[in-house]
Amino acid sequence: MTSQEQLASPTPYGVDQSWGVWPRQSGAIGLLILLAAFLVGCGSPETANRVVESVETTSKQRLDRNLRGESIVSKESAVRLRLPRNWEPVPGNALHPEAELQAYNPNRDIYLVVLGEDQASLTNSGDLNQQAQAYLQILQGGLNQVLSQASATDVTSVNGLNAAQYSLSGEVFGTQATYLHTTVAMNDRYYQVVAWTPSERFSENREEMQAIIQEVRQD
Repeated sequence: MTSQEQLASPTPYGVDQSWGVWPRQSGAIGLLILLAAFLVGCGSPETANRVVESVETTSKQRLDRNLRGESIVSKESAVRLRLPRNWEPVPGNALHPEAELQAYNPNRDIYLVVLGEDQASLTNSGDLNQQAQAYLQILQGGLNQVLSQASATDVTSVNGLNAAQYSLSGEVFGTQATYLHTTVAMNDRYYQVVAWTPSERFSENREEMQAIIQEVRQD
């Protein structure tokens, strides 16, 4: 099943009802959990990028820790997400069963998933903007109510990679959420990078959401 087909399924987003708000997904916006702290010693600049620990967090991603910080890395393709302060990998596949990467910021109620698929596998694939529109239609179709139509932002690249980004808001089982949906072209694949937060917190979280999206990069 492709990512596009998965998004179109009756329960396209979310597995654990305690996590986030995706279309057709009930439950609270967030869940606070405690993760074990990881302490690293000092090291030289030459070894700062060396992975000192790699931990599997889901069947599709692993957590890499080095002297510069933490990243989650896809086990299926060459994509990773650097985790800034206060960001954590989501345990299990709590946000989406097919996501290659999934993380959240419990302090800000922000969630992010990355789904990828080969461009060659898409039967009706167009250019980047056309594919972004196709993904958006699927996302909007899963909402109980669309509160604001998708509108393009001024983001046209993610770490130097061509991208198309839209914002939209919708209601899911009585909860209003606002999404930043970014389609990124990388290595003959399309990646959906989707960040969302409660609509009431979108104004304060917009900058943080844009910042985490820019942490997606080729591995």
